[in-house]
Amino acid sequence: MSHLPSPFACRALGVIMYVILSAYHPFDPDGAASPDEIQANIAACRFDFNDPAWGAVSGAWGAALRLPACSLADAAPAAAAA
Repeated sequence: MSHLPSPFACRALGVIMYVILSAYHPFDPDGAASPDEIQANIAACRFDFNDPAWGAVSGAWGAALRLPACSLADAAPAAAAA
């Protein structure tokens, strides 16, 4: 029995942390994407940190968010297909 969280739980936590730290959704930064566009961004792990909101965030937090999101990029499409 493993006490490690699943990769998807880690990714979900990363998304929640992203929203808390930046005050916008990582897969819909302008708040104008359709549900299909958001789903495509999630499946492609398409997001960035190119926003002034990240200027006030410690580099350690940004690095902590990049690691799980990037390492799970291959897992997201599999989950969407399931």
